Amino acid sequence: MNIKLPNRLTLLRVALSPIYLALLVLRSNSGEAAAEILRISAVIVLAAAITSDALDGYLARKLKQTSELGVFLDPIADKLLVLPPLIWLTHIRAASPWVVIIIIARELTVSALRLLASSKGVALAAGLSGKVKTVAEYLLLAILTFTLGADRASPILAWICAALAVLSASEYFYNNRALLAKWFSGDEAEKRA
Repeated sequence: MNIKLPNRLTLLRVALSPIYLALLVLRSNSGEAAAEILRISAVIVLAAAITSDALDGYLARKLKQTSELGVFLDPIADKLLVLPPLIWLTHIRAASPWVVIIIIARELTVSALRLLASSKGVALAAGLSGKVKTVAEYLLLAILTFTLGADRASPILAWICAALAVLSASEYFYNNRALLAKWFSGDEAEKRA
């Protein structure tokens, strides 16, 4: 099976996500000397995952290697990298549960919209606010990886991420209001009947 380079980078991000999470969990449960090694390891793994995210889309467009697999896998890889660590950081009280609830709710609703659009043959591209949200989430993960929430910037940045999550979800739904209106009005059901 010939998997194109952009998809390999996306699969790399999927593979790095549980490793990053494991390093965070081990770090929070270890002694000081081991914690430092685990922190550095987590930073390296997170940096590699973020780099793969930046490169996969760029290379797919540059090499003209966009694919259905890539369109499907890329958002899943993003969620696998961001959501489990945020949930863990909530568990150790390094992130607000409300922030994580808002971010998860955004991911679920936008995924549902993407699924609906896909069933109609429409591919939804990420808007600018969605890209800014992802960068902010990566920055939050980087700060939390260094500090485990023992700093003043993390709670503020976490709430900024939550606000960006709401903004980007609003952008997705606003930009696709015609599709939603058609779906909710029952026009699609009438056409099939």
